[in-house]
Amino acid sequence: MKNKLKKVILPLSLIVVLSLGSTNVFASTDSNIIPSYIETNTDFNIPYLMEPGSILTFDENLKPIVLKGGFVNTNTNLYIKDKSLEDYLVKPSSDLTDSEREQLELENEMAKEMYFNILNDNYERVNDKHNIYPGMVIVYDENTGELNNFYYVDKNEESGYSIREPIENSQLNIISPKGDKTWSWGKNNTLEYRTNSDSFLGTGRATYYTGTYGNRDNKLVDGDVATQKDYDYSKKGDQAITIRNLENDNVGTYYQADVGSLPDAIIDIWGLDNLQKLAGKSDVTSIPNVRYYHKRFSDQDRP
Repeated sequence: MKNKLKKVILPLSLIVVLSLGSTNVFASTDSNIIPSYIETNTDFNIPYLMEPGSILTFDENLKPIVLKGGFVNTNTNLYIKDKSLEDYLVKPSSDLTDSEREQLELENEMAKEMYFNILNDNYERVNDKHNIYPGMVIVYDENTGELNNFYYVDKNEESGYSIREPIENSQLNIISPKGDKTWSWGKNNTLEYRTNSDSFLGTGRATYYTGTYGNRDNKLVDGDVATQKDYDYSKKGDQAITIRNLENDNVGTYYQADVGSLPDAIIDIWGLDNLQKLAGKSDVTSIPNVRYYHKRFSDQDRP
């Protein structure tokens, strides 16, 4: 017999944004509640793949409820060794300036080192187990069904939700890597810190998010991004971030203005229009293969 789950009401503004125009994300029928074999699992593992456009939430007892879409019977490979070296590198074009070419060579060198660290298991696997909160909302990609974002209840946001995990239950620490360091999470996301250039390079998916304020009460604007809250945390973001779409070589300059869980992404771009501009497409809600680079922010401890 199914457990009785309490209906969870989300702000209309958030529903409209997350459902991308869908008008029926709530239902009170049993068909909209997850199957019993998952419902009875007290150690719920958040799926990395669901039906395209799926939305999950949790009641006050942390029982998951499907608001839209549904589960799929597949296992997602969470290892990134199927990537080739070419997936990490960028070929320099003939019109680059000397400084641009030098910067690209530095990033390619870091990306190459990252690739071999992954190949040789010289990295730390992180961020695979996530905290669950009442009212938390999980959003899946409209096209691929891949895990896009976590939204947490946030009374300071107009929608009532933000990508920032509740501070009182989170371990938001500025990571101070001792020497070169490589982290990996999700399916294809890798972040590297390198001491000789005092900089970070990340490769993986780019997702988008909505919200009004960043992690220092700053008003979010075009060009803002969120970095991973545990491994590239900052409340200053005082270095420009270069993000390159490795699928089409579109590149742009962005600024760190927020932090989030980024459960299966390397970078989170504020605003769907801004993500689609980098993608070069108007029908996507994530980009599968991007690379970002920035010098260490001033409030990130020097190793």
